[in-house]
Amino acid sequence: MKKTALYLLAALALTGCKKTQATADGDAAQQSTEQAGATQADAGKLLTPEQIAQQWAKGGAVKVKGGGDKPDIVTLVSAFNKAWPTDVTTTLLESAKDPKFTEYINEDTGGGMACDRGNGYVSVSAGDTDEDCMEAAVWKRKNGHRLFIINLVSTNPDNRSLPEKQALCIYDYDPKTETMTPEENAVSKFRASADDLKLMYRLPRKGTDLTIGEANEEREDALWHFFEWNGSQFSEAIAYTEKELIKKIEGSWMCKDSDEPMLTFNIVADDANGPQIEDCAIYGSTEYDAFVYTWDGTLIISENGDSGEDRNPAIYCQFRLTKQDELTGTYYLRQNGGNETKGTITLKRGNPAW
Repeated sequence: MKKTALYLLAALALTGCKKTQATADGDAAQQSTEQAGATQADAGKLLTPEQIAQQWAKGGAVKVKGGGDKPDIVTLVSAFNKAWPTDVTTTLLESAKDPKFTEYINEDTGGGMACDRGNGYVSVSAGDTDEDCMEAAVWKRKNGHRLFIINLVSTNPDNRSLPEKQALCIYDYDPKTETMTPEENAVSKFRASADDLKLMYRLPRKGTDLTIGEANEEREDALWHFFEWNGSQFSEAIAYTEKELIKKIEGSWMCKDSDEPMLTFNIVADDANGPQIEDCAIYGSTEYDAFVYTWDGTLIISENGDSGEDRNPAIYCQFRLTKQDELTGTYYLRQNGGNETKGTITLKRGNPAW
């Protein structure tokens, strides 16, 4: 991964910061929660990701007091932290007591926190320290439930891109009982293809796809698995390495479902310099200083090195490959006149007929 990509990985997590049915009885769920985690909380004992990973499967359901039909991400993280208290989640929740809190960046370490209630995402990044990290996100389910995932990571001091230890906890939230019940799904069942490979989970702030990478300290090119969300469950859509991505993205791209594409660009790639962007245009205008790089198996297009729409670039897009040899992902575009568009988009190969 190039130095630029490493910097923007941290920045993405920071500006970004870096949903099965259950019918458990509320009283029984609350009792199981108390047995699982409240003893540690009452004693003031904070748990490590490794301790949670060892104990979580036996922990049972978690009561979400006041969760209601539409619990926000902070409410779910708070309920989890009462059952499984950690330093990293406690720190985030202290800041999140302020309803206006969205982001903190430590300029010295590159670490920080993000709290995006609107998109159902929170994170804590360690930057260049050895502190623990976390990400949590929530997905809406078609049946009115929510899927809640939280991943707690102990930083590997020898290689901060790989976890030392981690606890991936997945719950289904039932609004009728205000209870989170542990869930097994395609994400929790995923296993690395070799014993010496570690898994890296990436939860989305934008969009709904979830990504799992597998790598070790000797492997320079991680294999990234992309899981699509269908409104109820995840299923693996595609897997590839960044080297494979760079080979496949070379050429001209335009919006798939538009007579007048809002975004077009051309990618040139070589082994020495990686991908380079040419002729990037928004609604036909090429007056934008955009550049491109790869990050965790995705293609990032951004203006002037800015790392996301919160830092107000005119262009910020993040794409992955599909099995149909297309690019799909999220975008944020601002025209010179000030009009803004954002959402999800699919690109196909080709040049617009302007």
